[in-house]
Amino acid sequence: MSVRSFHGASRQILIWLILIALAACTAQPATIPGNPVTGTETHAVVPSATLSATAQDPEKALTDRPAELALSKPENEPPTPTAVEMQASPTPDLRLDPDDWQSWPVVPERVSERLKEVYRQGLANQNNPRAFSKIGDCQNVPNAFLGVYDRPGQYWFDENFSFLEETIQVFQGSFQRESQAVRGGFNVASVLSPLWADRQHCLKGETPLECEVRLWQPSMVIISMETWFQGRSPETYDKYLRQIVEEALAHSAVPILATKADNTEGDHSINRVIAQVAYDYDLPLWNFWLAVQPLPDHGIDWERDSDGFHITLDAWNKRSFTALQALDSVWKLLNPVSSAQAVALEASPTPEPTPALDILPGRVTPYPTSRGTEQAGSGWFDNGQVIVSLGALVDGQRQASGVLLLELQGKQQAPAVVRLTGPGIRLEGLSSSREQMLLSEDDRLFAAALDGSVITLVSENFLPASGTSAAWISETPRQEQIAYLGSGPAIFLAGPEEATEQALTASPDQPHELVPTWSKDAVAWIEVTCTNTACGFGGLRWLPQGQNTANPAIPLWEEVQQAVFSTDGVRYAFTTPGKTAGHNLYLARLDSARPRLIRKTNGYFEHLSWSPDGKTLLAIETVQSKYSGRILERKYWLFNAERLTNTLLGVKSESATHATWSGDGGTILFLGMEEQDGQNSLRIQGLEVVRRRIVYDQVMTIPWEEVFMFLERVEGLN
Repeated sequence: MSVRSFHGASRQILIWLILIALAACTAQPATIPGNPVTGTETHAVVPSATLSATAQDPEKALTDRPAELALSKPENEPPTPTAVEMQASPTPDLRLDPDDWQSWPVVPERVSERLKEVYRQGLANQNNPRAFSKIGDCQNVPNAFLGVYDRPGQYWFDENFSFLEETIQVFQGSFQRESQAVRGGFNVASVLSPLWADRQHCLKGETPLECEVRLWQPSMVIISMETWFQGRSPETYDKYLRQIVEEALAHSAVPILATKADNTEGDHSINRVIAQVAYDYDLPLWNFWLAVQPLPDHGIDWERDSDGFHITLDAWNKRSFTALQALDSVWKLLNPVSSAQAVALEASPTPEPTPALDILPGRVTPYPTSRGTEQAGSGWFDNGQVIVSLGALVDGQRQASGVLLLELQGKQQAPAVVRLTGPGIRLEGLSSSREQMLLSEDDRLFAAALDGSVITLVSENFLPASGTSAAWISETPRQEQIAYLGSGPAIFLAGPEEATEQALTASPDQPHELVPTWSKDAVAWIEVTCTNTACGFGGLRWLPQGQNTANPAIPLWEEVQQAVFSTDGVRYAFTTPGKTAGHNLYLARLDSARPRLIRKTNGYFEHLSWSPDGKTLLAIETVQSKYSGRILERKYWLFNAERLTNTLLGVKSESATHATWSGDGGTILFLGMEEQDGQNSLRIQGLEVVRRRIVYDQVMTIPWEEVFMFLERVEGLN
């Protein structure tokens, strides 16, 4: 196995977003007549590529380009060498035969001297060596294509492909970014038309492609245009694809072309055109068509699509992984030093040395311990406390931004804010006594008293994930132990006062996320299951204390994406993928073998939490755009586990992504990030559970300077 990748925005696996994204490939924004070109289908011997894991004016002239980069080619004529081309030796001709495109390698193996000069010119023109852009249709939205590589902890490489991590670090922020040149229904003509530009982000008269390269300044672009419709000729496809290539070259960005898995035109003529363009301009080509040939039905999902356009889940795993390989290969060919440090020297100042271990205690700000652990109902707004862990996108990179303490000061005032840590530190959880917190800094895990008086290094073997990666597992504070996700990955157990760790798991299906059990009697986690070509949803596992690696964990349910146990140890809730799309929410008891389905959604469940008495489940249901992945709607539900009834709550703002309960379960605080006057703001809404009404609504500016921030974890001190 070479890669394991699964979606994790709100701890959801990649597969379900792929399914809804694929359904978006139906729009037809450009109508272009033409005559088909015949071709001969051939079948090449396919080497193994094993994975583990309309245009208002489409013929608009392209102007104002540097003469040495104007590489337009008249119809039916070979390309004329430019000044840049003539600087490189034209012999020997190392280009591959486009007639033999089916045997071109999946991953490009060479970059011409001309393209290296284009790349260097781009850096001199302020192109970002740490940025690439995607140009394409619905099959290129980040939730379905490459976005997982901007979500640490949701993919793994075996040792044969660990070198790819360097490229991921270099281009962090580009994988998950929503490109202005990607949208469902786009084709080679659409991206060249101002009619299809996003007016909110693009300048008047800009095309989606021009807008994207201006905003992101990429040094490389991946051009992957699968969508094409019957009756539109390959000649026309060729014409507009060349314009896209020339537009990229005009901005000194290196194009990487891609073949497509489908053959909806019937004669592979579109892939033949793509190969011809790659040949004429001597461009790297990522041969995705070849990558999927070993898969059943060559990666085409005929069950979902009788037209043979959409691809299977296995093919989607191959798509992201082989695209990453292609990006890695081209980047390293353009940068012979082949190291992240070489690019970083051009793009950023010399990085600071890794801080010593004793830097963490200096970042924790002492503050008075909780002024009351039994605050209840409306009184909670006068004296309650909440700990918030923040994240941010800084220069396109996702990072921890630190931990805040919010002290509530009545319904008419915004909370007072105490900054507990500096940037780079993430809150992983609180002890059951609410007297200690777990903090992480990269691969180090610490236990810290809430007043900052005692800070202990628990492990340097910590593996942060998008969900819960560490938790206390016993009810008695003096006997508390810490379970955490470590390298392997595996579940480890350690005491907060001494760094002696014990491995609890040795399963072939690797643990992905811890699930706190609120009990000294057991540890629980969610696993993922991988084959030679893909990773999928795993099972919820329960390991009673006293058992070890010789005694396997008890499987509670399969294909679980997230789960939460009630604090009384009686019930649990979990989500699974729907049969065709969306997700299902179930309730179950630990003493019963049959869970109950309580809610289906076309979206996913972003947050689950139990009331303190373990009888009511709160769920935040989220629906995303099929085209871009943007949030369209959130719903806030309460489910009574005893009567099996549900209530839809009237939360004023749908920005809330997290929630926490008061000590008596009479109040819920909803928290979410908003942008107010260009600043990051945290909106807090308090809901009285019995009356089902919002009684507290405050917005506070966050004292950080990052452009985009988000909540990572919220814990109430009650």
